[in-house]
Amino acid sequence: MLAEIAIANAAFGVLKEAIGNGKELYDVAGVVSQFFDSKTALQKKSNKNGYKSDMQAFMELEKIREMEEHLKDQMIWAGRPGMWDDWLAFQKQAKEERELTRP
Repeated sequence: MLAEIAIANAAFGVLKEAIGNGKELYDVAGVVSQFFDSKTALQKKSNKNGYKSDMQAFMELEKIREMEEHLKDQMIWAGRPGMWDDWLAFQKQAKEERELTRP
């Protein structure tokens, strides 16, 4: 759990700094991927009782949700039109494909 939180926090910090320095989201796509991978790992662990308490799981996921809102704002206001919606559709399609290829 701590590793996933650390990865999400570090990725978000790099993302925020890069955008603040004028970089585009395209330039930090790998960092965005790390952020969402850690979010998924945290969600899975919270669903499998990987946390000491429900409150701890809730609060950690709430922090991730706030970071994701910031990323959403960046995609909406600094990205191209429709970027956030395209991102959500891409995530959905990628998840469905992963589920189909799992043994």
